Amino acid sequence: MIAISLALTSGIGIICGLLSNFLVRKSLKPFRENYFAKFRTGILYGVIITLFNLNYLVGVILSIVLSTVIYPSLGLLILLLLIPIYYTLIYIASRSIGDYLIGKSPSKPSLKTDNPLFKEGFEEVFRILEVNLNAPFGKLKHRWAMPSAKYMAAYLWDTAFISLIWKYWDTEVAGEILLPLLDNQAKDGRIPHFASFLSQSDKTQPPLIAWAITNLDVEIQYLKEAYPKLKKYNMWLYENRRLKSGLFFWQHSYESGIDNSPRFTDRSEKEKRDLTRIAAIDLNSYIILQNQALITIAEKLKNKDNFVDYEEDITLFHQKNEELINLIQKNLWDEEVGLYFDFDIVEERRIKINTIASFFPLIAGIPTEEQVNKLLQHLENPEEYNTLIPLPTVALNDTTFVKDTWRGPVWLNTAYLVIKGLERYLKYELSQNFTSRLIKGVFETWKNEGSFYEFYDPERFDLRELTRKKGNLYKQITLGSKPVKNFVGWTGLVNTLLIESVNRDLI
Repeated sequence: MIAISLALTSGIGIICGLLSNFLVRKSLKPFRENYFAKFRTGILYGVIITLFNLNYLVGVILSIVLSTVIYPSLGLLILLLLIPIYYTLIYIASRSIGDYLIGKSPSKPSLKTDNPLFKEGFEEVFRILEVNLNAPFGKLKHRWAMPSAKYMAAYLWDTAFISLIWKYWDTEVAGEILLPLLDNQAKDGRIPHFASFLSQSDKTQPPLIAWAITNLDVEIQYLKEAYPKLKKYNMWLYENRRLKSGLFFWQHSYESGIDNSPRFTDRSEKEKRDLTRIAAIDLNSYIILQNQALITIAEKLKNKDNFVDYEEDITLFHQKNEELINLIQKNLWDEEVGLYFDFDIVEERRIKINTIASFFPLIAGIPTEEQVNKLLQHLENPEEYNTLIPLPTVALNDTTFVKDTWRGPVWLNTAYLVIKGLERYLKYELSQNFTSRLIKGVFETWKNEGSFYEFYDPERFDLRELTRKKGNLYKQITLGSKPVKNFVGWTGLVNTLLIESVNRDLI
């Protein structure tokens, strides 16, 4: 009886697994489901996408009910334990094998180089990028990108950077993965820090979606639908994250994305500054960048839509930027040190911690040429940012430097912003030098450690000396003590840098 019941369960499991595979692949359009790869790289995520699948649930219930009807004498233990476990294994196998046998994706970009490390690393980045692409799920009504299986949500600034990796493989995916954040915009205009299949954050994050969109090749209709939401978000930031002085502040360190930066907290995040009194150089730079992006989008739309006065918007955003740049130059620039710093409005002083945020004004085009030359002195200094793997998040010689998360390690997204800022000022010799060494550092660490990670040691090609928010027990339990692996994620920007800042003819 048990053998026949298990055979029946096998049939149901195979059918439900194949049906699930078909439906998910259909919503992913041409891309593979990569179901088993998701399961292997993140068991918890694999369990979630299984348990929340309607076909899986129907199959479990159907297996139990049919077994009960056909063999009423089967024991309770077999019905409630053995059959569901067996069904689950068959379902997983069916879904995985179906994806392997019939799953196909568009050809990945390949690298034309004699360097096998770069060539293989480049291809591996795109492989993991695809694994981290997900079908619409719960509150996420469009395809969405998770940074890794340990971060099971669409994050605001992560997704902005991830779209810049996807654009060299599939422009449609690059634009679509930004939509779940816009879909989950709050009624007051706030775009959430993250949106998951079950919930969304009550915070925000670096407002880089508009900037990301201006770097993508999207249709006019896409811009028409996104622009009002982006404009509303801009208004929300001006109404809710702006000091009386006209400068902007973070409500919480998690909004900045650089959680335990010495600008905001101690290493473990137990001691936190009151950020509502601090004009933050990164957020103010992002606002300038956002206004510029909104101008770019409005310029594209002004002759396409007769119902919106885009010229008025363009004028307004120019005015906003002129006012904010003046405030940044007056309050956040330190002429003596030659860096931009946060400003404490209560104590009326700059907070002189030498971090990579001091260079974010470059990508927004804020500094004068004279100021740029002073910034370059710090970037070129091997005791500050000109390290083995360049552009650490805190200067090597700053007293707060430590190889822990955002307090010193190299992160690809912040390094990317600085490199693009240097290119904006035509400092190509330095930007290409940094780019080449950054790429080498990521791929050498991949060779030594076997994966791509969130952050990197500025002085080594391994993870030995890196820690995560040491002293924060919750983070140790949930994310571990080292950088999360299979993080593509903005670490995939290594490929974007290879294409954009080394040689476009390489692909």
